[in-house]
Amino acid sequence: MSLVFYVGPMIGFDPDTKITANGVEKLGMFVLMMLFFTACIYAGMLIVAGSFAFVMFKIGKFTKVEAFNYALYSGYPEYWFEQKP
Repeated sequence: MSLVFYVGPMIGFDPDTKITANGVEKLGMFVLMMLFFTACIYAGMLIVAGSFAFVMFKIGKFTKVEAFNYALYSGYPEYWFEQKP
């Protein structure tokens, strides 16, 4: 939010401007905000899972396919489900 107040005046945006919108515009802003939040959360999960999968691939615990499936689809390797006696 502070970035808006810093960059806003540089591009000609007055931070004291009142934002007015009718019902459809408010709904549109809400839908875009929810899509943006969802995309940001997925991107964060992708970064964390991708980093973990890359490290596991580099140390030899995952194959390339297992690392890809774990990073993008949260698919766990089969040996994680095996019961040890």
